[in-house]
Amino acid sequence: MEYTLENRAKFNKKVFGWLLFCYLFPVLVFGPVALFTESITSFEYVSIAFDPLMDVIALFAFVGVPCLTYFIWLKKLDSYDGSDAAVRSTNKFFKVWYMANIVLVTSFYALLALLVVVRCNMKGIQIAAFDNNWKSYFTWLSLLLGVAFSFALFGFIMLLSESEKALCWLPHNKEVQIMGFNQRALTVMTFAVVSLVMIIMHVVSVPENLLKGTQYLLVKKMVPIAVTFAGIHLLNMFFTVKAIGDSIQAVQDHAAQLSQKNYQLEPLKVECRCEIGTLVNNINEFRETTKALLEDMSSSARDSVLTATMLKSNLDSATTNIDEISKNIDIVQCEMGNQSAGVEESNASVNQIVARIRELNESIEGQSSAITQSSAAVDEMVANINSVTQILEKNTDAVNQLGSASEEGRGRVQHAAVVSKEVLEQSAGLMEATDTINSIASQTNLL
Repeated sequence: MEYTLENRAKFNKKVFGWLLFCYLFPVLVFGPVALFTESITSFEYVSIAFDPLMDVIALFAFVGVPCLTYFIWLKKLDSYDGSDAAVRSTNKFFKVWYMANIVLVTSFYALLALLVVVRCNMKGIQIAAFDNNWKSYFTWLSLLLGVAFSFALFGFIMLLSESEKALCWLPHNKEVQIMGFNQRALTVMTFAVVSLVMIIMHVVSVPENLLKGTQYLLVKKMVPIAVTFAGIHLLNMFFTVKAIGDSIQAVQDHAAQLSQKNYQLEPLKVECRCEIGTLVNNINEFRETTKALLEDMSSSARDSVLTATMLKSNLDSATTNIDEISKNIDIVQCEMGNQSAGVEESNASVNQIVARIRELNESIEGQSSAITQSSAAVDEMVANINSVTQILEKNTDAVNQLGSASEEGRGRVQHAAVVSKEVLEQSAGLMEATDTINSIASQTNLL
C-alpha cells in the first residue's frame, strides 16, 4: 500500500488489534493460570469474572482505554502536515504514546489485583487458599504482572512492529526514536526475567502449594508454568529479533539493487525506528544524491552529444562552403586569366595605337613643315603680287609675267589647299584614334 498524506490516518486493523490484545488478553489468561496454580477455585473465579462491577471496570480499562488511545493516535496522524516540526513532533508522540500504553497496562493490572481483593471482601467471598483475603493481594499482584509481562509484552512487540510499518511514510528522527536495537533486546530480556520471577513467586505464595511438599511444588507447578512462560518469552525474543532482522534484510536487498546500479528504486521504507531507521535514512539520502548526480551526468552527456552533433553539422556545412569557395576561387582565377589575356591584348593594342600616334605625329610634323613652307610661299607670292602691281604701272610686259607668276602662285595655292585638306583628314583620324584610346582606357578602368 502506498502511504500518502491523504491515507496516513486511515484505520489500521492490525495496529488496533494488537493494541487491544495488549490490554485484554492477559486478563483472559489470568483465570486459567490461577486455577492451574490452585490460588483460586472455580467458584471463586466465576464469582469474580461475572461480577457486574468488575465487568464494567474491565470493559472500561481493557477495551475503552485502548479505543481512546487509538483515537488519539489517529487524530495526531491526521494533523501531520509534512513539515520538519511535524516530523519531530509525530515521532515524539509515537514514542510517548507507546510508552504510555505500557504504563497504562502495567498500572491497570496492578490495580486489578487490588480490585479482586476489595471486591471479594465486598461480596463476602473468602478465598479458600488463604485465611485472609488481604494476604492474597501479593499473589494476585505477582500473577497479574507475571501474565502481563509475558502476554502483553508479546502484544507490545507486535504492536511496535505493526505501528512502525504503519508509520513507514513518516521520516525517521533518530533524536526521538522510540527504542534502539540494544534497548529493545534488553527490555524484552528484563521483562522476561521479571515475569518468570513473578510467576514463580506467585506459585510459592500460595499456602496450599507449600503444604504439599517441595517435589509436588516443583514438578506439578513450578516447572510446567516456568517452561510455558519461558517458551512465551523465547517467542517474544524471536519476534523482536525477527522484526529487526526483516528490516536488515530489506536494507540488504535494497543495497544489493543499488550495487547493481539500479537507482530507479522507490525510497526504502523505515519499518524499524531504531539504528536501522537511521541507516535507512542514510541509504535513501545516498540513493537520492547518487541519482541526482547520475541525472546531472546524463544531462551533461546528452548536451555533449547534442553539441557534438551540431558541431559535426557545422563542420559539414563549413566543408561544403569551403568546396564552394574553392570552386569560386577557381572561377575567379579563370576569369582573372581571361582578364589578364584581355589586358595584355589591350596593352598590345594601346602600344600599337601609340606607335600609330607617333607615326601620325611625325606625319603632322611633316605636314606642318609643308604648311610653313606654303605659308612662306604665299607670303612671297603676296610680296611678288605687290611688286607686280607696282611694276604693272611701269611695265605692261611685266603684267604678262605677273600673270604667269599669278598662275604659278595659284597652282601653289591650290597645292596648299590640298595639303590643308590632307591635314584636316589626318586630324580627323587623330581624333578617332583619341576616341579609341579613351574607350580602351574606360574599359581598362572597369577591369
